[in-house]
Amino acid sequence: MERLRRWVAKLIEEKGRDVFLDQYKHLREAVGRLFVDLKRECERIKLEEVLQRLGHYRVQVFFTAGISTWTIGELEWELRELHDAIDSGLCGRLLYAFEPGEAKHYHFPISYSQDANI
Repeated sequence: MERLRRWVAKLIEEKGRDVFLDQYKHLREAVGRLFVDLKRECERIKLEEVLQRLGHYRVQVFFTAGISTWTIGELEWELRELHDAIDSGLCGRLLYAFEPGEAKHYHFPISYSQDANI
């Protein structure tokens, strides 16, 4: 997401905020992939606020419309909102990174261990 945000910031600097996203096919494809990947991961770890953002009408129109009416400035705003929602959702969670082989000493519910390939 951060690489995409930097790409958008550079385009805004060069072209302005009101340029339509569809002028940059590769950017729209990258955004679409990011949104799909984010949705999958947020469903897995139950980040409801992010899922609500991704389910918002404007984001859904982005996916279904043949031509996007989004400007690069609007995309920048949506990426910032998603980033903030991710931060907020992760803020109340404890995260732990296991060293290779260390996870075998712990018990995880089946659904999580299969998802994480532990």
